[in-house]
Amino acid sequence: MTKLFGSAGACAFRFRQLIRLPASFVIAGFAGLAGSALAQSTVTDTIEQRTVACIACHGKEGRATPDGYYPRIAGKPAGYLYNQLINFREGRRQYPLMIYMVDHLSDGYLREI
Repeated sequence: MTKLFGSAGACAFRFRQLIRLPASFVIAGFAGLAGSALAQSTVTDTIEQRTVACIACHGKEGRATPDGYYPRIAGKPAGYLYNQLINFREGRRQYPLMIYMVDHLSDGYLREI
């Protein structure tokens, strides 16, 4: 049991690191530095960039992690993955990290992922 909770905790830690980036921009904005900070750190909208959060838990190749806690997504049909993301967003599947990541994303954005 400890190993499972440890891996979930590790993923949550990595996820928190990913979501801190936007918060740092907000803080910089209040300090009057937003213009230069945002200009220097423009992120290109690519599939690689969109899937950074996925890689944190599912692995770079989507084959899950060695401990087997997160599901394998490599090789799954695109329609299946899209439907699972929609299910998380609409509340039919429950896992807080996934719900948080897809809650604000449009159908088109999720389809492209």
